Amino acid sequence: MNTQVTVTAEFLSLLHPYDSLASEARSELAARLVPTEVTKGQQIYSAGDALDGIYLIASGEVEVREPNGSLVSILGPRNSFGERGLMRDGLAATSAQAVSDSLLYVLPSDVFQKLLHESADFARFFNRSRGSNVSVDTLYTLPVSELMTSDPMTCGTETELIAAARAMRDRSISCLVVVEGRRPVGILRPRT
Repeated sequence: MNTQVTVTAEFLSLLHPYDSLASEARSELAARLVPTEVTKGQQIYSAGDALDGIYLIASGEVEVREPNGSLVSILGPRNSFGERGLMRDGLAATSAQAVSDSLLYVLPSDVFQKLLHESADFARFFNRSRGSNVSVDTLYTLPVSELMTSDPMTCGTETELIAAARAMRDRSISCLVVVEGRRPVGILRPRT
């Protein structure tokens, strides 16, 4: 296995839902990723463009905007974008531009679609309508492991709020488990 495939397979092992794939499957997937370097200010795609695949951020930051120009999010390493358009018609639903020099990995759309059909974990992660298809009875009988990530993000009680907020933003997560040592003592989430 070449070094690039090893590095990208390790990168995928840190990302949900790719971490749920078997090691061999991640290595095969890593071989299909296309590394793409973009420079600060470079347009990655515009709303309505045909998408090459889903974009995974290895380094740098990317800004995603609605067609009307409103900011959707600024994404950092270990986040992905482009899935919204790929899940519909293959055309970008938003625009994406590099906020800084960035290294992206593009998972080709045919591979993305194949994973959606072959991996229940993968499909569940990207299915935005998942809540409307789950009955209350089914929800109550699902194992907790199917609703959570394999490695929940934590912070200590001494963590500054701004650092915790940045961690949630950078990883696109909605809460942090607060721990003292290894013992959970609370959950930190934005006020709604």
